Amino acid sequence: MNSNLDYLKEISSKEKLKSVSCFFQEGRSREQVAISVRKCLDECYCQENIQLENLAERLRVSKYYLSHCFTACYDIPPMQYLRQKRIEEAKRLLFISSWSVSEIADYVGYENVSVFIRIFRMQTGISPGRYRKTFRDSRRYVNKNSEVPFIHTEISEELSKILDYVDTHFCEEINTSTIASVLNMSRHTLMRIFRDSLNISPSKYLRQKRLEKAKELILGTDESFQVISENTGFLSYSQFYKTFYNHYGFSPRKYRETGALNR
Repeated sequence: MNSNLDYLKEISSKEKLKSVSCFFQEGRSREQVAISVRKCLDECYCQENIQLENLAERLRVSKYYLSHCFTACYDIPPMQYLRQKRIEEAKRLLFISSWSVSEIADYVGYENVSVFIRIFRMQTGISPGRYRKTFRDSRRYVNKNSEVPFIHTEISEELSKILDYVDTHFCEEINTSTIASVLNMSRHTLMRIFRDSLNISPSKYLRQKRLEKAKELILGTDESFQVISENTGFLSYSQFYKTFYNHYGFSPRKYRETGALNR
């Protein structure tokens, strides 16, 4: 992602529209309109609030004329092009990452995961979960010299700051939005840094930190599970119980009982 995307994710909706207008300052031919719109969509497709009406308003043309210019130039309507860009990125993330479907949906610009699943199915003929399951085993057959996405192993200065903050504050009621705000970056930038460096989403990293601390408290103290859930950043005991069980396959109580027997 380039700096334009990071910038657009940081500013308000009004400022986003103003920044988009910079693409429309040079010329008004049909081809130039189409090229400008495509450039915006290519760089900002992960934005949640991209609307044809807004682009057309900044260009001072009707949305029908804008759509006509784009379709005539690229043989595809602009909003369909946008959906294709998002779904292609989603497919890539389903293949290379362990992010949940909802995390991927959020990353590629769909606030509603049900809408994302429906569009993904329309574009590919299968659900995101089925797509991941179908292609998961194919990874082992990818030749190591093939062109596959490279996952950085070095800890960048940005990532180091993020990890320092999360490792210090994970027991508090923080989430990805909180982390991004405190560190003065967009949620999209935060998720990109985790994806490129650790191949894990920030929310999953945060969840794992909390669960590890919870396990430590379950075996090392006599605190109630309610207190432990509060001291590890979970919003409620029910959320803690569900997260713990889904991750480990057994309940916190079972873990305590089993751990006591093994001492």
